[in-house]
Parts: sequence; structure tokens; C-alpha cells
Amino acid sequence: MNVILDKRIISIAKDTVITVKEDTLGTKIAEIFETKEVHHLPVINDVNEAIGIISLGDYRQLQHHFTRFNLEKSIEENHKLLNSLLAKEIMTPDPVCLEINDSLGDAIDIFIQNKIHSIIICKDKKVQFILTPVDILKYVVEPALLQK
Repeated sequence: MNVILDKRIISIAKDTVITVKEDTLGTKIAEIFETKEVHHLPVINDVNEAIGIISLGDYRQLQHHFTRFNLEKSIEENHKLLNSLLAKEIMTPDPVCLEINDSLGDAIDIFIQNKIHSIIICKDKKVQFILTPVDILKYVVEPALLQK
């Protein structure tokens, strides 16, 4: 029995998660990624169940290749493209989800076997928060660092 692996995911729950609906415009998604410190956006249906996920990487791949130079042409192209797309057209469907009472070991197994960077955590299939490998690392390592 491993004390860390047997812990419930709820023990490292976060306060909030930003979500979008499947009909959210790409420009709104861009606004979220550009103004909030998020790397993953769950896409939800009308009853707050995850139907997809959009990563910061997914968003960056849509951008014009000269975006990082902040050229006017790139900004215009990005706006045109993102204004024509909905979340359901950008998202990766069928995201990996776990329930809040599943174990950290379950999450770690999923991260290792699937080489993904986020798991949507739900309570009764309703989105609660996003779990990342960094969250688990902080949970495991921070107490040891604070004891130094």
C-alpha cells in the first residue's frame, strides 16, 4: 500500500476551472488563453459534462506562423480564423476523465500510459477541475521542500 498512490484525487482539488461550451467562438477561446493562466479548457455540454478539451498547444497550432512577431497581418489572420471556428471544431473529443474519488495512482497510470498532460476531474460526471502531472508533483514535493 503506497500512501501517495492510494490518496484520493479530491485531496489535491483546485478551486475553479474555466470551461467553454461547444458553440463558443474561437475568439473567446483565444481571449481566455491570452488573459488567463490556463493550459487546458474543458468543453462542456449543457449539463456540465466534458465532451472535449482544448489545450494551449491546440490553440497555438491554429495561429498564423508569424504570430510571435506580433505583426498586424498575423493578428488579422488569427482573428479571421478564430472568428470562424467553434470550440467543437477545435477540441479533442472524448477527453480523459476521472472521478474525484479515484486515486492519484489511477491518474499517474493514465498520464504514463497515454502520454497526456491533463485529466478532467469530475464529480458525478460534472466537471470539477483539471489535474496535471505538475499538480501531482507539487502535491508530493512541496511538503518536503517546506520542511527544509
